[in-house]
Parts: sequence; structure tokens; C-alpha cells
Amino acid sequence: MTQELNAGDFFRKYTFEEDYGDDGFLEKNPKNLRLIQAFYDSVPNCVWSLYESGEIVCGYHFINVMGYYLTQQEGKVGETYVDYELKELFDN
Repeated sequence: MTQELNAGDFFRKYTFEEDYGDDGFLEKNPKNLRLIQAFYDSVPNCVWSLYESGEIVCGYHFINVMGYYLTQQEGKVGETYVDYELKELFDN
């Protein structure tokens, strides 16, 4: 079952790992992928993929992903939030 809420709900619910970039966000690039993989190996449900469509999904995904959020609290696999402002940019 997928729970879809807005990005504001996501940012209020989760605390970000600030040691891993601004507000826990890391862009998708080779250097960061090594860090994200190591974090994922230790706490897989604390990695969130930010899709180009504006969706923030619990899990470590690669295709159409802009970057990743790393959180202190675990989410549920498939838990989804939508950044509607980002979604609008890509829909137009």
C-alpha cells in the first residue's frame, strides 16, 4: 500500500542526517553514490530517492532520480511523498 503525501509532510516527519550534505540531501553523482551505498547498507529504510517527477520515495533507486535524502528515522518501503512545486516544473 502506497501512502502519498506532500513534501511538507515529509520534511516535518523526518529528521535529516546533516553529516551527509545540506539538509541530508545528496545529488546523484559518483562520489555521493559511494556514501549513499554505505549508508543504505547500514540502514536501508533511511534512504529516500528524489525523482525528477517530484516524488520522494523510500528506497535506493537509480532511474530518473535527481538525488537522495538520508534520514535518521526509518520509512516504509514504497512510502511516497510528492513535491508538487518540483512536479509542476517537470510537467511543463
